[in-house]
Amino acid sequence: MNLPRKVAVLLFSVVALAAIARYLQWELPTLRWFFSFTPQAQESNNPEATEVIIGCVMLLALTLAGVFLWIWGKHFAWNPITLRRFKGFRSIKRGYYSFMLIGVLLFVAMLDQVIVGREALVVRYQGKWHFPA
Repeated sequence: MNLPRKVAVLLFSVVALAAIARYLQWELPTLRWFFSFTPQAQESNNPEATEVIIGCVMLLALTLAGVFLWIWGKHFAWNPITLRRFKGFRSIKRGYYSFMLIGVLLFVAMLDQVIVGREALVVRYQGKWHFPA
């Protein structure tokens, strides 16, 4: 599977997870983001319905982008110079492992609400340390 099709699978996964999170009312900011837009002016009688509409339109746009990438992706091929550069980057172990570490830390940062929740782990108040979680 080439890069555009991998990106298409990633987009489909994000759309599915965001829809499931909305349906199950999960409090994950990474997935809830699509449904977090409210109208600027409070002209709408039902702002929650507007959030749902905006979220569904955004998920539809991601789905269409995924379909486009899936169809177009079968004709994609890397340039040989680019492949040589990737191989050179992977040969620099320190840089490659640092890149992988940043990717793992980014994934953990997206799951912050699952790991920590809404309570602080450590708080310093009036010179004393408290551990509310």
